[in-house]
Amino acid sequence: MKPLDFPSVLSEIKDVLTERQIIVSITSPVQIEMLERAVPSRIAKIIPSITHSVQSGASLCIYGSRIEPEDRLLLEQLLSSISTPLIIKEEQTRIASDISSCGPAFIAFILQRWAETAVEMTGIDRADALYLGSQMLLGTGKLLTEGGLSPEELQRRVAVPGGITAEGIAILDSGLQDVFSKLINATHQKYNEDLDKLDKLFSEIQNEQ
Repeated sequence: MKPLDFPSVLSEIKDVLTERQIIVSITSPVQIEMLERAVPSRIAKIIPSITHSVQSGASLCIYGSRIEPEDRLLLEQLLSSISTPLIIKEEQTRIASDISSCGPAFIAFILQRWAETAVEMTGIDRADALYLGSQMLLGTGKLLTEGGLSPEELQRRVAVPGGITAEGIAILDSGLQDVFSKLINATHQKYNEDLDKLDKLFSEIQNEQ
């Protein structure tokens, strides 16, 4: 369901909703306060990731004012079977989603470009390049989680001063200076545009009631 569909859908189902029910939204721009104004139910916002399909990644949990401790326990027990639940503040939803939910697509895009350039410049088989990159990402993720290394420590372990990896990091450092600030600005701008539209739609529905 698209974010702008929420007000009309909630209007359709409002009569069958009760205070005992839990509504879980998985759409980041739809604010909990908007939903609590519209329906009597308990509200939680859970932002998933495609990584859950392989029982990995973090699920972002934001809880409304009506959610009870037992509701949180129930939801987090369910989520734990496919992910690692992480409770965040609602104002952190966009940036957290950028990393946990949009991140797999961003990283896959980088890997695709890297592999395609490698094929073009060196003649390596594309499937081999993608396989090597995918296995590298898997191992890197494990080093940063199960291995207990920080990004800085991992770089120090791999990049010998004056070596090949250090030369590569220097190129990345120069080329990526503005990339992530531009990325975050773009995702936040779209998010804020959606928030404004949703706020107007929910206000119109409240005024009609």
